Amino acid sequence: MTPISNEKRKILVEAKERGEKEKDIAKWLKISERSVATIWKRYKETGSFEATPYPGRTPLLTGEKFEEVKIFVAKNPDATLDEIIEKLSLPIHKSRLSVLLIEAGLSFKKRLCTPKNNKEKMYKKNEKFGNKIRKN
Repeated sequence: MTPISNEKRKILVEAKERGEKEKDIAKWLKISERSVATIWKRYKETGSFEATPYPGRTPLLTGEKFEEVKIFVAKNPDATLDEIIEKLSLPIHKSRLSVLLIEAGLSFKKRLCTPKNNKEKMYKKNEKFGNKIRKN
């Protein structure tokens, strides 16, 4: 559902002030009568016909806290998600933290049993077929 434009809202208020019926206004503007009534009621109460913003959920990590996470991950690239959450006392689930770190372009250790990042890679690429084969 798309919000009604401020231009239509202004036309609606002007028509209502002239004494037009809600049913006629709704037909002209191709919106519901209920929308006409709601916008008119809001205009009478507040003096504004503009749409109220959708506040949405407040973010779990503020900008400052996320910067702290970035610094921690840069200093400790082998920290797991659980370790990051525990050390920084973050009020966030590890799946959400994973998404945020990936969006920020940061890498992190996925599991405790994974070798450190600075060690030799466990797989090499097969040039002939373009797939990975395990080293022995």
